[in-house]
This record gives sequence, C-alpha cells and structure tokens, in this order.
Amino acid sequence: MADAIISGLFEQLVERMGGPTRQGGQGVLANLLEARTGKADMRGTVSKMCSGHLEISYEAILVAENFTGSYPISTRRGEEIVRRGRQSALSSADIPELAATCAIRAGAAQAELFRALSDISDGGAALTPKEAAAVVAEMRAVQETVGQIIALAEEVAQQPQARSRPPLHSKRAGA
Repeated sequence: MADAIISGLFEQLVERMGGPTRQGGQGVLANLLEARTGKADMRGTVSKMCSGHLEISYEAILVAENFTGSYPISTRRGEEIVRRGRQSALSSADIPELAATCAIRAGAAQAELFRALSDISDGGAALTPKEAAAVVAEMRAVQETVGQIIALAEEVAQQPQARSRPPLHSKRAGA
C-alpha cells in the first residue's frame, strides 16, 4: 500500500481533476486511464485506488499529474531518492537549526529578489539574466533547506505514535 502522504496527495489530485465533486474526479481519471490503456471500465479500479483498497498505479499517478499540471507525487519521489542518496546524518533534533537557517536563507532570497526588481538595479524593474541567476541561486538554497525540513518532518510523521503508559510504580495504601 502507498504511504499516507502519497495517498493524500493522490486524493487531492483526483479531487482537482473533477472540480468540486470527488466522484467527478474519479470519473475523469477512469476515462483517461481507459483511453490510455485500452482497458474498459476503470471506475472500480480508480475507486479502489482512492479508497486505499488497491495500490495506486504509476499510470494513474502519471495521468493525474499530467492532467492537473501539478506533480506533487513525482516531486516527493524525487526528494526521497535524493535523500536516500545523501546518506545524511540529520535527525529530527536538527529541525530547529534548519528552521533558523531557512529563515536566514529566505530573507536573503527575498532581499535579492526585491533588489533585482527595484529601479536601482542593473535592469531597472526588469530582471537581467545576471540578476535572475542570483535570484535562482538564493531561492534554490531556500528550497534545499525546506526539502531537508520536509524530509525530517515526514520521517517523524511516519513513526508510530508512542502510547502513554501508566507509571510502573504505584502508591500502596498504608505504605
């Protein structure tokens, strides 16, 4: 089964496909899958994917993302592949430091963008290629830090919740 985050992202994509009604999105996805695969009556399959009773197929993800023009599941998978490749030693204890780094980088990125768009910049109110490259570099630094925070938060979200237990010792009467 797909993890809860992938399932949620898929459900949002399907909802977007049909406008205000979820069943409408399922119908649109089913019709597109039927046209793409040549298989008849995909409505039941799509319904089972949306309810979590059937694994979400790569084909369904591809069709839903291409139809909406939004790629949240592909982005998540790409981030997961990068995260695994880094073999990072980061843990959830690093989130506060990453949050501070993110704030600093976001401020620097915003400052670069506003400077580039100001009348006193090289291109006036329009971005020059050099200014655009500087903005992209600053924004990518923010994006990298945000990606690390997301990855760590997702790891925490995937952990089973600890159950509270009563204390091992108890007060006995008369003790």
